[in-house]
Amino acid sequence: MERACRLLIEVIREAEPLSVGELSRRTGLHQSTTSRLLVSLQRHGLVERDTARGPVRIASVLVGELTSRSFRQALLDAARPILDSLGRTTGETINLSVPVAGQLVDNIAQVDAPHFLTTTNWVGRLIPLHCSSPGKVFLAYGVAELPSGTLARFTPQTITDRRALAAELKIVRRRGFATLIDELEPGLRAVAVPVVDGQGEVVAAVAVSGPSVRLPKRRLAECAEFLSEASVALTARLTSAWPQRANAGQSARRGSRLGGPC
Repeated sequence: MERACRLLIEVIREAEPLSVGELSRRTGLHQSTTSRLLVSLQRHGLVERDTARGPVRIASVLVGELTSRSFRQALLDAARPILDSLGRTTGETINLSVPVAGQLVDNIAQVDAPHFLTTTNWVGRLIPLHCSSPGKVFLAYGVAELPSGTLARFTPQTITDRRALAAELKIVRRRGFATLIDELEPGLRAVAVPVVDGQGEVVAAVAVSGPSVRLPKRRLAECAEFLSEASVALTARLTSAWPQRANAGQSARRGSRLGGPC
């Protein structure tokens, strides 16, 4: 196990594929031992080779997973002070969300409102796309897709008609933010805006949520302005922390850029 780990570390460190001979030299392992261990690593999906005797590189699936985890941490680190500032400015619950498997919303960070009447802790909870403000953002900008079948109804206001939802998503693209009004739970309102990376791709959404008594439509529009300013600041911090985000395993869908076709 230790020798296999040494090999894997060398493969991960090097940007270009390495030959068996070079890996043997770097690790001090006999070439036959190196070959045998590489077969095991390849069988477990950790390394790849174009041919049986070709150079070795880290598996693309593993690259995508490592990149995704690293980028999420960079996103969280960049967002924390901005989310805290939004919480103080709006006095409401703030969430940072990302799409999961293209068909759900994952809330990865939250700043709680100071009120007794407030929303629940959404961190780690998966929410359907069609009845959340971040989900509508992801759908509108093409970084997520609705699952097949009937859309679940949570309240009488939940949009379950796909044509009606498509019409709302066009509005989201035009005005730059998505709202949620009593569609997931009666009395719950929210507004979300997209967050982009240094390449202009939508990678997350930041949202304000709270009870309808404190978030009438006028207040939602006001919060959208605060969110838009915060999104610009977050993009700047994210670009600085992650200047060349790898796209391994995350090829952008058409329309995912801000300003692209809906």
